Amino acid sequence: MSKNNKKEMVLNDRMDGIDQFSLNNDGDESEYESCKNRLRRIAVNEISNKIEIMEILYRIRSKKLYRFDGYKRFVDFLETFVIARSQAFLYLRLYKRVLTGDLNIEEIKQIGFAAAYRKIRKIDVDKKRSKENLIKPLRFQLKNQGSYDFYKKNAKFTSFVLDELFINRKDLLEELLKQFKK
Repeated sequence: MSKNNKKEMVLNDRMDGIDQFSLNNDGDESEYESCKNRLRRIAVNEISNKIEIMEILYRIRSKKLYRFDGYKRFVDFLETFVIARSQAFLYLRLYKRVLTGDLNIEEIKQIGFAAAYRKIRKIDVDKKRSKENLIKPLRFQLKNQGSYDFYKKNAKFTSFVLDELFINRKDLLEELLKQFKK
């Protein structure tokens, strides 16, 4: 189901139809090519810089290196830098997932930071759903108030007794069922 969508910056060479434009001089075309190449480098460098920022922030936070400047908390350290607090914590979450193996750097480069964050949120939701107890609670009404009070006070014990009867003492359970039906 997963598609391998690799996002790349595509800038056309524009060789077709170049004679339609009135160029002031031959330097315009070379300037245009130079600008395209610079744009490609900047885009690649921007992602690489963000990944480097992720690594640096993780190292500073995990080793508590911000204390050398007198900061007591990592958040105080972040306030003095240009990077926003929410962005810094996004980078930290992503880098922790890189370290655990849920993501890799190349994947972040291909799909981008926002999509990578959406991916780890989806992984978290799926893990949370798998940990949820899929067995619904049992509801019934007791006729005796004393037994109700006892079972309510000892709900986990009641659950244990019912499971034990069902798993290990089915014969006793069937005998009680026959008594009930009479």
